[in-house]
Amino acid sequence: MAPSTDQEWLDFVRHYLADHRAGRIRVRDEKVVMDRAAHPDVRDNLRRWTNITRREYGGPMAMPERIRAQLVRDGVLPEWLDRVAMAGELTPLGYRNAMAQLAQRCHEQGGRLPARTDTVEVTVFTARRLPGWTRLKAEEQPFDIGRRLRDLDRQAHVSDTVLTTLAEHGWSALLRPGSAAHRRLAWLQSYEPALPNRRNPETYLPGPARPLTYRPREVPAYDGTPGPPAYPPPPPYPGPPPELTAAMAAVNLSPPATPAAGSSASANSAPPAQPASWHRSNRSGRAPGP
Repeated sequence: MAPSTDQEWLDFVRHYLADHRAGRIRVRDEKVVMDRAAHPDVRDNLRRWTNITRREYGGPMAMPERIRAQLVRDGVLPEWLDRVAMAGELTPLGYRNAMAQLAQRCHEQGGRLPARTDTVEVTVFTARRLPGWTRLKAEEQPFDIGRRLRDLDRQAHVSDTVLTTLAEHGWSALLRPGSAAHRRLAWLQSYEPALPNRRNPETYLPGPARPLTYRPREVPAYDGTPGPPAYPPPPPYPGPPPELTAAMAAVNLSPPATPAAGSSASANSAPPAQPASWHRSNRSGRAPGP
């Protein structure tokens, strides 16, 4: 079962870092290789998160962002997951990109706060599964970013990236005073989390309960110099990531042909041939190299 609490995620990253350091978990030819000696919980979770035929592919969207970033750096998870919506959700970096699009629109409309009806276009990645086959699809769809920002107080966990981006755009008023998200943002504005350190797993989940994971921020005196514009224009939307397009093309294989009528194979009630749009499973989930 995937971790859900801070302590479970801390146990996961502690075991993962130890196994990766010892070589029990490694990436070879863009495939994740795990020895039997690796921690069973880590091995079982990574097996689900790296298998594109599984619904858990890519890992939980509530995965602490520093742990996700480490898995991406190690080549365990693909980087393009930060640029698509999976199961109707975005990663923290995906939220940051969506908020940048919305900030430009709000700025052009007088600097208003996000409305519940605001949407932005994102790349939605879906994998429709049948036994032995997976159909991969990526398309542009509206994402209800406004509703999600308005309901941050109702979420069990809000990433630090989302909270700090909210403050950068001047949208802190969306948080209810006294809520968990509001308190976390106030803490982030007063303390600077330490950089992730493989030798100290606690740095992957910094917070007030772990004194060695942060330090007070040094706030320089204001010298009257104007700051940067409140809402710099975001870069043009890139569309579907090329890595995803290449991955989909690589698995665009036709299924085995249906035996001719009257043959022995046909008599064994073989299923009809699937359309060409159904692809063989790409169990690595990694875009192939050139």
